[in-house]
Amino acid sequence: MCADFLDKSGEALKKWLVSRVMVVMALGIMVSIGLKVLGVTGAITLGLTGGLLTFIPFVGALMAAVPAVLVAVTISPQIAILTGFMFWGAHFIEGTFITPLVQDKSVDLPPALTIFSTLAFTVLFGPSGVLLASPLVLIIIVAVQVFYLRGRLGTPAPASAHE
Repeated sequence: MCADFLDKSGEALKKWLVSRVMVVMALGIMVSIGLKVLGVTGAITLGLTGGLLTFIPFVGALMAAVPAVLVAVTISPQIAILTGFMFWGAHFIEGTFITPLVQDKSVDLPPALTIFSTLAFTVLFGPSGVLLASPLVLIIIVAVQVFYLRGRLGTPAPASAHE
């Protein structure tokens, strides 16, 4: 049973990491193109930085926008405002379409559970809890499926994306 838990946990974490990398890449490309269109210097670097910071749930989006907006201010205040709106639009598209689509195909992690777990793990573990919330919840879900549903109740776990 422990070997089954470790196998399923490893598989779920691998699928989650691959899905996050896909989201990071998609957002980095979108932001790079948006910054290039706006004429912001260092668009590709700022876009890739913006994509990488998206790995940090919720606050990563804000951390990514700040350097790009500051660079855009050197061009003009209007470009800085447009850059802010472009980041908002890119993250809206990512949060509404890309992440749900990619994560629905790879891991079964409900958005409400993601938000709640991020808040809970941040309170418990501080800033590192933000990064660890989703992987830890995936491990907890697998543990419940393997040890409780299969081991204790003897019922098969519900068919999910991480099997």
